[in-house]
Amino acid sequence: MMDTFDYNEAFSRNIGWVSEMEQQVLRTKKIAIAGMGGVGGINFLTSVRLGIGSFHITDFDEFELANFNRQIGATVSSIHHMKADVLIAMAKDINPNLNIQSFPNGVNPDNVNQFLDGVDLFFDCIDLFCIEARRLVYSECWKRKIPVIFSVPLGMGFGQVIFLPGKMSMEQYFNFDKDNSELNSIKLLLGVSPKGAHTSYLMDKSRVNLEKKKGPSTIMGCQFCAGAAVTEALKILLNRGTVYAAPYSHQYDGYRNKYFRVYMPYGNRNPIQKLRIFLAKKMFINKGNQEYPYPNLNFNNPIENILNLARWSPSAHNSQKWEFSEINDKSCKLSILSTDISGPSNQTIKINFLHAGLMLETLRLASSYFKHDFSWTFVPNEVEGDNTLHFNLNFKENLSITPDPLSQFIKIRFTDRRPYQLKKINPKVLEALKQSISINHGIVFKETFKDKWRFSLLDARAQKTMMLHPKLIHFFSEKSLSKNDFPSQGIPLGSFNISFISRLLSRYIQKKPKLFHTFMVSFKGYLLPLLKVSIISNMFSGAQFSIVRLNNAHSEQSGVGDINSMYLNFIEDGQMVQRFWLTCAQHGISICPSYFAILLSRSDTQEYYAKDFEKHTRLLKKIGISFNNIHGSLADNIIFSGRIGYPKNYEVKSRSLRLLLTHLIKKT
Repeated sequence: MMDTFDYNEAFSRNIGWVSEMEQQVLRTKKIAIAGMGGVGGINFLTSVRLGIGSFHITDFDEFELANFNRQIGATVSSIHHMKADVLIAMAKDINPNLNIQSFPNGVNPDNVNQFLDGVDLFFDCIDLFCIEARRLVYSECWKRKIPVIFSVPLGMGFGQVIFLPGKMSMEQYFNFDKDNSELNSIKLLLGVSPKGAHTSYLMDKSRVNLEKKKGPSTIMGCQFCAGAAVTEALKILLNRGTVYAAPYSHQYDGYRNKYFRVYMPYGNRNPIQKLRIFLAKKMFINKGNQEYPYPNLNFNNPIENILNLARWSPSAHNSQKWEFSEINDKSCKLSILSTDISGPSNQTIKINFLHAGLMLETLRLASSYFKHDFSWTFVPNEVEGDNTLHFNLNFKENLSITPDPLSQFIKIRFTDRRPYQLKKINPKVLEALKQSISINHGIVFKETFKDKWRFSLLDARAQKTMMLHPKLIHFFSEKSLSKNDFPSQGIPLGSFNISFISRLLSRYIQKKPKLFHTFMVSFKGYLLPLLKVSIISNMFSGAQFSIVRLNNAHSEQSGVGDINSMYLNFIEDGQMVQRFWLTCAQHGISICPSYFAILLSRSDTQEYYAKDFEKHTRLLKKIGISFNNIHGSLADNIIFSGRIGYPKNYEVKSRSLRLLLTHLIKKT
């Protein structure tokens, strides 16, 4: 341990950028900082390393797990400790001779004078939504002629406004409303970032929730704030350099490599700024933005927590044809209901078992996430004509289990129907995808222009059949295609590669089956959707893929009960599809399946759909021929296919959610 601390030696590497005299001047300065969170904590420690000698700080919060992404003092050892105490200890580890006065109860009318007594500069690091506390401190700073630096982390950059004595005040600049806290939060954000340089890459707008006073943040933004704020503090405290105070604002965005210094006369009273505020009000106030995939419920029963995660298993058109029953703390029953997809009985049974495999693999992964062993047993259905599949599920706590990495992607995985980048998939990723499935399966990737074109035509013909065939047209009803961007059942119209006008038209005509049929048949209304959804989307992809069963063997699965070997193969097919899909998500790869092309290529399915509807025979035969030409000798063994690629944008504007667990539990 160091016996003596030498200030001059400790901060000697500052000399050069500041003179020896200036370093000693900084040592005499006192800075007040309100808030020791993301920005305040880093501002504090950065100022300490600059050599500032005295501080008044305040924060009445404790560190919690949600602070770990951005707050410099948030560590496993500091959790549930007072932020101010932790930061003081860190600061005194840098300079033991610091003069620090802490205000553990925050700043209020009773202590604001003491908080600002003898202060040379104030860093505003108050929580963004605490407008009244901010106004209190600013008012006193204005009276005492104390400079204020207000920095906000914005995405992967920062916004900053500086208030100097004799210049524009905070009240003049922000023009706060008397009573509307949500509006004031908008005024604060837009005032510090009129250009909004950070908004173009916000991936999930639902995370900005003014009603709940929550917003996303990054450590990069907080660190940018500290560098910018302490640099301006140096200029102010040493009386050198140009300081652009309000009505100037500063924004630098590291993600876009852009800096803006905006001169805004009258601040938020500026006519252009008023328009920005008006538009922001419409976008954010009273929207009640719900973060998907919320609500994220926690149950007392660990089995219910597992089921709650497993309900995110994929299903055809997000139909969620399953239910749980007889739930206790060690077991429950799973029923896979018959699919909505009509067809020959052998194909519908296959689809049911494929759904079962998807769900059983998801249950296994969810069990590992909650540190439970998982096993299942098939229970034969004794009701004749009922295609419902029944399984007994068993769970056993095992704290030594390491959660499967794929379990983290169960909720995140979704069907991305948008066009992708043309960029080829990294060979290492392709190899990881091949390794994700069992030795009884293989994956074929096709990446050439010709192959994509052939897949596009095949998918277009399958989609056309679905739009025109009376037995399949129900997949375009309001129940299957939802006008909501985040429906709990069905597929959102907004997830397709179609225009806003097309979505409006679809919403209208899907309410009227006869009009829908007339539009599709007489006016060839399927042409534009096929061009955008099938042709363009398939051409804009990294690769087309097909998962093929190589043999009739299946992986050893103990305790599965009395089940036909062929059905067990179907279950394993579903398990492999889910592992492949989740592995894609793990590597940042989007996926859009094309299962109907497989279904409609089968001869028995073609006979089923051609019966009583002979005009569809020609199109169905074309699908079968195209499918066989693409896959050759493997055609009969293809179990799953579609397209994969790197998304053009990871922002999720629309996706299917799931029914709450309470809706999936069978009522007795």
